[in-house]
Amino acid sequence: MHEFFVASGIMETVLEEAKKHGAGKVSKIVLEIGPLSMISVEQLEFALDILSEGTIACGAAIECRITPVTLKCENNHVNVVAPAKLDFFSLTRIPCPACGAKTRPVGGRDCMIKEISAE
Repeated sequence: MHEFFVASGIMETVLEEAKKHGAGKVSKIVLEIGPLSMISVEQLEFALDILSEGTIACGAAIECRITPVTLKCENNHVNVVAPAKLDFFSLTRIPCPACGAKTRPVGGRDCMIKEISAE
């Protein structure tokens, strides 16, 4: 369950930023998560809830936005893969729709804090 480790880093950053800005309460945390990060959103939210107990982030709304997987071909065309077509095992064999060249994933692996709302 690497989600707990990821959640620990997120919570540490949220609390540091809130403290740096003199916030007394964190009300919302917005995250962007790519499907290739292999993070379970439900497990991440659960871990964040546990880690926030007893902190100024306790009870904060957690919004997880799923970012698209993007592929880039040898000819520098960038394509977004529809979630319905997402197959992790054949991802590197998806040809570029523009030119047919081989592609490689360039987006959709991230997990990042996009926004922290605090007062």
